Amino acid sequence: MTKKKMLLTIVAILSLSVCGLFAYTHLYPEETYQFLTELIQGLAGHPAEKVQAGNTYLINDRNFKFIDDKHFFYLIDNSDYQSEKELEDYRKEMENEDIYPHILLVEGEYQRKGDDVFLKETRGLLMTFDSVAAATKKTYTSLKPLVYVDTGYNSQPQLVKTDKAYQFQLHVFLAKEDGTFEKTANLASYPVYEAPENLPDGIDQFLKDYQEQLNK
Repeated sequence: MTKKKMLLTIVAILSLSVCGLFAYTHLYPEETYQFLTELIQGLAGHPAEKVQAGNTYLINDRNFKFIDDKHFFYLIDNSDYQSEKELEDYRKEMENEDIYPHILLVEGEYQRKGDDVFLKETRGLLMTFDSVAAATKKTYTSLKPLVYVDTGYNSQPQLVKTDKAYQFQLHVFLAKEDGTFEKTANLASYPVYEAPENLPDGIDQFLKDYQEQLNK
């Protein structure tokens, strides 16, 4: 479920009768707690207590898959606008007319040290669409490769297991004179959820469902 659809669902839930909900909660507290727990898990997914090859996970705005015991693939989908009006409204909100529907595709390698998982991105593509209609038809305007410098793995793991489930750590690193990187800050920590749908095994397999727009 996309973040936009999830937000609409939450808004719909909040529009229920508050008085009726409070009354039900008072009369059936255990049933209410179970209902809300299952509802939240249904929206966000179940927390990932382990990460395994062949499975896909939700990490903030990423759909992330461990392809095998060494390689991973993830995408960030910013093409799922419901209409051209929604896209135009977002452009006005951001004061940027150069915003277009796009999908970021990234591949890489990973290694484990105990429960910790270290990630290294090796290939990336930015797929752009000229309209919401084109994104719906899976017809892209451009496919630009991202440039990566092989710096090896970070000194800190990106996926860390806590008492409850895995967390994705977003770090900030600065280059040192000896060519290594030093962690300077931890930007954010996001929970990892099991995804209901499985991703393809990499960029090339994902692209099989898309075609380039001929008349640009």
